[in-house]
Amino acid sequence: MICIPIGDWFLARSEAFKILMMKFRDHKIYTKTAFSKVKSKHNQYDQALKEHKERIEEMEKILSSLKEVTPFKIKKKKTNNYD
Repeated sequence: MICIPIGDWFLARSEAFKILMMKFRDHKIYTKTAFSKVKSKHNQYDQALKEHKERIEEMEKILSSLKEVTPFKIKKKKTNNYD
């Protein structure tokens, strides 16, 4: 039972262990910042896609409201020619 606390004490006092812990801490910080950068970029792309979708829907509504009227032909009245 005493071996574990003594081992931990020696390990905590060693320089190699301190260096490993500092590297692990730095790696953890860099990983968090990298993932937060990726997440913010992803949110920006999602926002841009939503804006484009809204614009497209708005343009579709405008186009559907501007239906072109089909032109109609005027027929000449037939005359009865009695020869």
